[in-house]
Amino acid sequence: MTDTVQLAKKYFELSNKGKLTEIKKLFTSSSTYSSANKDIFLGSDQIMDMQTKFFSGFDTLGWNVHNIKEVKPGIVLFDFTFTGITLDGEVVQRSGKEYVIVYNGKIQHVEVSNKD
Repeated sequence: MTDTVQLAKKYFELSNKGKLTEIKKLFTSSSTYSSANKDIFLGSDQIMDMQTKFFSGFDTLGWNVHNIKEVKPGIVLFDFTFTGITLDGEVVQRSGKEYVIVYNGKIQHVEVSNKD
């Protein structure tokens, strides 16, 4: 397993544990994050503000990763299913694809899209 895949997997593992402080260390001030369900964010501060708000809307949440593949050097593709229970008790489930781009040992970009 390449260092790129290991770092990308670590990002998902930390997300499933809700370890936002540790997740922030994986990004830089020039990292970007784009999601079909959100917006686009620049830098670890903006990314983590978004993630903090996202996580705070759920009692429980997690990503079940079905497939991981380094599609090109430095680019890892995850197929996943997200499941969460909101603070109102609503069950949210969606399948998606997530590209994690790693450069110089940090996450440079995350691109999340719905599978449909």
